[in-house]
Amino acid sequence: MRAATTVTMLRGLDAFADLTDDDLLVLADRARMEWVPPKTVLFHEGETDPWMFCLVEGSLVLTAADGRVHEITAGSAQAARPIARLKPRRYTARTLTPSRVVRIDASQLGDWAGASDGLSPDSVLVEEVDEPWPGQGAPGFEIEEIPEVVAEAATPAHLGHVAHLESGAIDLPSLPSIAMEARRIIDRDDTGVRTLAKVVLNDPAIAAKLIRVANSAVFHGKGTIESCERAITRLGLKTTRQLVVGFAMRELFKCDVPELQAEMVELWEHSAEVAAIAYVLARRLRIADPDEAQLAGLLHDIGAVPVLGYAATCPELHGDLDAVHALVAGMRARLGERVLREWNFSEAMVAAARDAESWQRESTEAGPDLADLVLVAQRLSLLGRPGTLQAPPLPRIPAFRRVGGDALDPEAVMALVAEADDQIRELRAILAG
Repeated sequence: MRAATTVTMLRGLDAFADLTDDDLLVLADRARMEWVPPKTVLFHEGETDPWMFCLVEGSLVLTAADGRVHEITAGSAQAARPIARLKPRRYTARTLTPSRVVRIDASQLGDWAGASDGLSPDSVLVEEVDEPWPGQGAPGFEIEEIPEVVAEAATPAHLGHVAHLESGAIDLPSLPSIAMEARRIIDRDDTGVRTLAKVVLNDPAIAAKLIRVANSAVFHGKGTIESCERAITRLGLKTTRQLVVGFAMRELFKCDVPELQAEMVELWEHSAEVAAIAYVLARRLRIADPDEAQLAGLLHDIGAVPVLGYAATCPELHGDLDAVHALVAGMRARLGERVLREWNFSEAMVAAARDAESWQRESTEAGPDLADLVLVAQRLSLLGRPGTLQAPPLPRIPAFRRVGGDALDPEAVMALVAEADDQIRELRAILAG
């Protein structure tokens, strides 16, 4: 599995585009990708080292002697080629985020610069280096304290928006009435399937989705179900409650401003994907209630909804999505916690929303909790997406070690998710629809 994954990564780089599959397999066997911490110097301007570097994951910045800077992110056109290969080096290269690189001894490659015609497996030497885990540095690299190159100072306008959002003056979204009623009824001791079905049928769209879930590959039993009551019987009251709440949430991700509505749609689709992955992880690894994991995934970005709602009232923000994104990044966790507390959700669900991007979050729990599952599911949802790799690699996330335990490594988890791809795709489509 590991070799196949590495071959796939290498094939996507222009530097190895002309290698045969056999050559790629040999290269992959020798090329252990190196996890490099942020603020790590890969090479200095003026050096004549023999290494050719390729960026597989993360981002780095190149700084010229005259102070010019150039940022490169994995997945971009620049990252598909060797990084600053000319010698002596014309730039100093430092990582901005935890990054994955491959370095090759280019001294044996002559003037080869990405076109590998006639290159034999024996002519490539890739340094064997163990992947460092949290707390370890990358062998042969120098870690420096450098100023943040890409961080922008908060503007007075931004600080004013933050102050308003923190003041409590904005309206927080209310839990949809059908979700409130479903939770109230199911919490009663005398609740029956027929009683709940009457409530659900007040919203035909949600009733139709419940029937669709009951007939999906995830829950499919003998025979096709066509009534809401039978769907609830197959799913069970607890699962039905979680699904009704999740389906009802979709109505909150709406906005009258077209630019912000596009943000709402993207946010909901991301939440649905995280929810589907969290469900599969919880069910297959048997480490949490799958229905609760799914709902936690759907709710993990609920704090962004009031921010986007507030932005809709500020015309100056309608065309400034960078400013909106900065507000969401800064306020999502605090507002998500406030919303879920007002809705009387459990502390575990509150933590999953509050800590959904706290990548180095530690837990005092004996095993993984909902926040751990959401963090891992969210990181898995970002794989292969250029520009979204500010998050650390899986091995550097404490939640991953709690979710995977000693038995699973990143490759095994990704293989598990790949095996469940059909289930994830179907769940995501149902939840996002």
